[in-house]
Amino acid sequence: MTLRIVPIAADHDLSGFDCGDLRRNHWLKTHALANRMADYSATYVGLSPDNAVAGFYSLSAASIARQMLPRSLRHGAPEPAPMIILGQLAVALAAQGKRLGDTLIADAFKRTIQTADIVGCGFLGVHPAEPWLVRYDEQFGFKLVAGITPALMLISIRRLRQILPASRS
Repeated sequence: MTLRIVPIAADHDLSGFDCGDLRRNHWLKTHALANRMADYSATYVGLSPDNAVAGFYSLSAASIARQMLPRSLRHGAPEPAPMIILGQLAVALAAQGKRLGDTLIADAFKRTIQTADIVGCGFLGVHPAEPWLVRYDEQFGFKLVAGITPALMLISIRRLRQILPASRS
């Protein structure tokens, strides 16, 4: 399935979206657009060829205390270290098993690099809500940060640029 990934808009029909997780369904339907309009987060929806929402993710700005970074990532990092959070990500039940989550993450990587080019940030972070998500996120290069609750995984912008080398502006 080919996705067209665009910023969330008021004319997107979210009513039929169901990813199997009531919290994520609720967040998309009640908070995603409001957060976008208030500039708290930017949500992107993956639209199927018939314009149904097949998945979504959100990005927002954050920072992390330098001393909380893994030792391998501390060198040269400012205090606090700026980062982007991949805060929500879900794929509709009807579209699961088609690697659409991978497509959404690749788009999030691209947009994070574009953001880093404009404002500067050192990391992309994610808070895996379930233990299996740690393994999923590790396959993209995210590393678990010890001692942070809720769990936080990071990947450096430098690493994202290696993964998507053509994205450097």
